[in-house]
Amino acid sequence: MRDEMERMMAQANQAFAGFDSFFGPDPAWASLPASPAMNLRELDDAYELSLAMADPNPANLDVRLDGRLLSVSSHQDTRTPHASASQSFNSRVLLPGPVDPDASFQITNVNDRVCIRIPKPAATATASGKP
Repeated sequence: MRDEMERMMAQANQAFAGFDSFFGPDPAWASLPASPAMNLRELDDAYELSLAMADPNPANLDVRLDGRLLSVSSHQDTRTPHASASQSFNSRVLLPGPVDPDASFQITNVNDRVCIRIPKPAATATASGKP
């Protein structure tokens, strides 16, 4: 019985030997760009999303608002004489309350952070505002 158990363990170890590389550290993960840190805050008159990015240029962003769903994406290619790189990210955030469907949002660079400001409807902003 012991010989049979040892044979079965040897077969299992052999079958799972390739999983070490699957579950172990992979150098390719280290080369992937990190998604930017995001912070969403609710103000009296607007929602404000800030992104910490390596190149905080608002022109490099594609920002779309569909109802309360805010989608932010970026794609940037970098080429040098000897190398090229491509970085991109996509993120979606469901805003916590209503937005003004007719107002346009602002995208600015504040202290090396991209800031996206989405206005609330006027009735909501005054109802939640402080005197």
